[in-house]
Amino acid sequence: MKKLLTKWLAAALTTALLITNTAFASHNTSDAYSPMKLQILDIEVENKLFNPYEDQEAEITFVLNKGAYVTVTIEDEYGDEIDTLSQDEWFPKGDWTVSWDGRDMYGDIVNEDLYIYVIEATDTQTSVWDDGDLIVKKYFVGADQDTIDPRIKNAFLTKNSFDPGLKEKPYLVFDLSAQADVKITIYKNGKKLDEVVDQKDLDAGNYTIQVDASDFSNFPGEYTYRIYARNSKGDDVHEATFTINEDDKEKGKPNVFKDKVENIPFNPSSEKLGISFKLDREAEVTIEIKEEDYTVVEMAQDSEFQYGSYTVYWDGRDKYGDNVSDGIYEYKITAKNFKGKDVEKGYFLVRGSSNAVNPFGTSCGFTDVDNYNQYCDAIKWASANKVFVGYNDGQFRPNQYITRAESLKVILETLNVRTLSSDGGNYGFADLNRFAWYMSTFKTALSLGVVNGYGDGTMAPNKVVTKAEGLKMLLETGKVKDGVIVPFNNYANAYYDTDRNAWYSNYAWVAKSYALNSNDTYFFPEQSMTRAEMADMLYRYAQAGFGQ
Repeated sequence: MKKLLTKWLAAALTTALLITNTAFASHNTSDAYSPMKLQILDIEVENKLFNPYEDQEAEITFVLNKGAYVTVTIEDEYGDEIDTLSQDEWFPKGDWTVSWDGRDMYGDIVNEDLYIYVIEATDTQTSVWDDGDLIVKKYFVGADQDTIDPRIKNAFLTKNSFDPGLKEKPYLVFDLSAQADVKITIYKNGKKLDEVVDQKDLDAGNYTIQVDASDFSNFPGEYTYRIYARNSKGDDVHEATFTINEDDKEKGKPNVFKDKVENIPFNPSSEKLGISFKLDREAEVTIEIKEEDYTVVEMAQDSEFQYGSYTVYWDGRDKYGDNVSDGIYEYKITAKNFKGKDVEKGYFLVRGSSNAVNPFGTSCGFTDVDNYNQYCDAIKWASANKVFVGYNDGQFRPNQYITRAESLKVILETLNVRTLSSDGGNYGFADLNRFAWYMSTFKTALSLGVVNGYGDGTMAPNKVVTKAEGLKMLLETGKVKDGVIVPFNNYANAYYDTDRNAWYSNYAWVAKSYALNSNDTYFFPEQSMTRAEMADMLYRYAQAGFGQ
C-alpha cells in the first residue's frame, strides 16, 4: 500500500469539525511535554536511507500530545512537493507512523537524492510543523553491521572572503570519518544556487575541493556552503558562511590579491608550506602565521615588496624553533604604504607535524635551526665568520627574507671588502636615510659600481631581493674584489626554470658552473631570497675558492 497509517496506542478514531481560525503557527523547538499547547514530539525515522527499487520504505514515527489534523508531505531540496502522505487527516493523541515507499504523486519511483519530510499538525488553537531528511539510494541492500555513522571534521574554507572576478578560487577542506554519500551545495538567502559535489560512496579521508564561484562574481554578499554526508548508520551536516566582495582598493592603497596556500593539508615532515600572493604596487609587507589571536611566527616584518607575484615558504616551526601542533592555522598578509593598508587572511590545515624532525638539543648553534636543516653547515660557517649574527633571542630566523641593504652588507663581509665611512649624504637617492645603519654599505657599493639605483631615482634599501638579484650583487662584487669573470652565454638555459634570454642568464651560468646554488636542476630566479639561502650562497662562494 502506498500510504500506510497505523496507530500504536489504542485510541478511537474520531471526527471533528476543523476550525480554521488558528491562533498561530510554530515550528517545534523542544520535546518538552506541554498539555496545553499542541506539539509534535519524539520523531524517529526507520530506514532513513532506503532503496524503493527493492520495495523498501521509510517509516516516520511521531507523537502528538493532543489530537490534531495532520498533513505529511515529501519535498525535494528546492521545496517542490513530491508526494502527499496525509492531507488534513484527524490523528488522535498518541503515537503514529507514516510510511513512504519512495514514489512520487504519479506513482513513479523518484531519483536517487535527498528528500525532506514535512509534518504539519493543526488544532483549534495552534498550527505546528517539523521536518527531516530522507535519502533514496538505488542498489542499497541494507545496513552493514560494520558501517559507522559518518562525521564531518576539520571543515573550513581557505578563504572566507574573496573576489571570483579576480579568479580567486578558495578550497573547501574537510575530513570524512566513514564511507558515505556526500553532497556539497551553495545557498544564498536560503535558495540553493549550485551543487559543488554529489558523490556516492565517498571513502573516508581528507578532501580538498576547489570552489569556483565565478558565476556569482557580479552578486556580492553572504553565501552559505553546506556539506551533507549520509550512510546507512546515520548522517552529519556542516554549514558555514562566506562572503563574495569586489576586491578593489582605493586609489594609491596597496592591494593583496589571489593569495592562497599551495599545500593542503600541510605536512611539515615532508614539505614546506607555500603561500603565494600578488601585490599591485610597492608596499611594506608583514606576513604572519597565526593560531586564533596568537602570532606563531613572522615570516616578514615591514619588508619592502615591489609590484608582482610572490611565494613565501614556512617550515612548520614557531618563533622558538619548535614544531607546531596539528590543527587549523591562519596566514595573514598586511601590505601598507602612506595611502593606507590592505589585509588578506586565509586558512590551512597542518597534519603530521609530530613526525617532523626536531630532536631535542640539536640547534646548529641557534634555537630555530636544528642539525637536520639543509642550510645548517652554511649557517654555522656564516656565524663563525661573523658574516651573519643571530638575534638577541638566540634565533637565526632562516626563513626571514633578506633586503637589498642586508644583502650588500653580508656580501661585503664575505668578500672582506673594507667599507667606507658615510659622510651624511644620501648620494642622490631620495629614499636613502642618511642616518641609517646601511649608509656606509651603500657608499661602498656605489663606489665599486656594484649597485645602481632605479630609474625613478630610488635605491629601495628595504626591498626584498630575489635569488637572481642576490646572485648578481654577489658576482658583481666578486668581479671587483676577486676577479670573477661572468662570460656571455645565451645558447642554453642554465637551469630548467631560467631563461637564456633573461638579464640574469650569464650570472645563472656562473652559479651552475661553480655550484653556488643548492639545487642542480632549478634556480627559482624570481623567488624572494631568505637569510638561510643567502648564507648558503655565500658559503658556496667561499668554498669555490674565488680570489685565491
